[in-house]
Amino acid sequence: MIDSLFRPRGIAVAGASRHPTKPGHQVLHNLLAAGYPGQIALVHPAAQSILGVPAYPDLEQVPTLVEMLILAVPAATTPAMAEAIVRRKRARGDLAVVVSLAGGFAEADTEEGREMQEMLAAACREAGVRLLGPNCLGVLDARNRLDTTFLTGNRRDASGVSLLSQSGSIVSWITRECQALPFPIGLNKFVSVGNMADLSLAELVDCLGRDPSTRTIGLYLEAVPAAQPLLEAARRVAIRKPVVVLKSGRTAPGARAAFRHTGAVNDDSPLDDDVARQYGMLPVSRVDEFVTTLATFDRLPLPLGNRVAVLTNSGGAGVYTLDALVSRDIAPAQLSPSTAAALRSLLPPFAVVGDPDGYVDSGGGVGPRQTAQAVAALLRDPGVDAVVQLFVPTPFNSAEDMARDLLRLLPGIRRNSLAKPLFPVFLGGREVLPARRLLEENGMMTFASPEGVAAALAAMLRYAWARQRLAHALMR
Repeated sequence: MIDSLFRPRGIAVAGASRHPTKPGHQVLHNLLAAGYPGQIALVHPAAQSILGVPAYPDLEQVPTLVEMLILAVPAATTPAMAEAIVRRKRARGDLAVVVSLAGGFAEADTEEGREMQEMLAAACREAGVRLLGPNCLGVLDARNRLDTTFLTGNRRDASGVSLLSQSGSIVSWITRECQALPFPIGLNKFVSVGNMADLSLAELVDCLGRDPSTRTIGLYLEAVPAAQPLLEAARRVAIRKPVVVLKSGRTAPGARAAFRHTGAVNDDSPLDDDVARQYGMLPVSRVDEFVTTLATFDRLPLPLGNRVAVLTNSGGAGVYTLDALVSRDIAPAQLSPSTAAALRSLLPPFAVVGDPDGYVDSGGGVGPRQTAQAVAALLRDPGVDAVVQLFVPTPFNSAEDMARDLLRLLPGIRRNSLAKPLFPVFLGGREVLPARRLLEENGMMTFASPEGVAAALAAMLRYAWARQRLAHALMR
């Protein structure tokens, strides 16, 4: 039945509006704009149709299949809608999931709000229907052309990143950050869980864990009323794919604000970063780090070990990067004698090779093609698990030339080296965006700062270690 959350064969929207500024209008607009392939009907007391979609005065009169009911109506209509849900299921047997968007339920911290939420949840239980929300933003599934949200500007070309969130507005922020990448990415699936009166984070994590189109899962959490089931679900899923967590509501004022946001409170075993790591999750502390880490897991293979080589055309940037990597316990590689010899013959006499271990400073005068060949040599070294390549544009070496030479060598690099991750870091703000875009359009991941690459690489290494540990624990 939970599959109907992502692949409903028919949808009814209660509360669709003629007014473009109303959430109910935007929900309908997004369903149509996404190209939803199933049947859509509206429940409206007066309209005959809105945006060309037929409307009916009540749910029972909708003649088409209704597997999903979207409630874009005020909380005050709950008694009538609860009865309609039960009647529809008894009469037609088709309803499988209800998505309730409105606020004013338990998060309002009033007796009436709590009663309304329990009334809606009880009706869904009686009807054997799953409930998402209330007080949620809805569901997006780009591959199945489903968008029940009232977000604007959604990008619907799916990546392998799926997201579960206790906040709709945070997802709006995250999606815009994803679209601000040099080559924008769209979410594969997104679920705003709201007050979680029925469907839980643990169930949805398990669901995304089984989804073959989801390569990495992001969780935005504020307060977790049942942490243990979520942790157990994350541990099951982390063996197959990474689960990256951004947790807020860590302070007393933040926790109170989280309650007024979704009505949720942390249980007696709060989900802190140390606990999350024990169950294979990957906690991060900032939205930019969250987005970069998810995109990195989506685009790059996992390193086979912790041995990292750094190639730079700027000594200062190289020093800065080594500090950023080592501060996150990322170990330098030890170059093989043959790799070191190849690099010395390729690069100018003043180049620094292997001092310190795993570090190569080619100098600013080296051309893009030589740099790309040095990248290839490092990736072929059996003692190197990943390469961080730093590039600062110079008057005689442009970032776009550097990107084009990397792309020319890329097929050979991938053929002749193991599936090792390459982390190009282009330092130069707006000036280097065209080069980064060129690489990302061709499936690579690029970075704007040493801190960003250090955070992403550290997350990949932690995940590789955690997955190995979880797999060993299961075999015992």
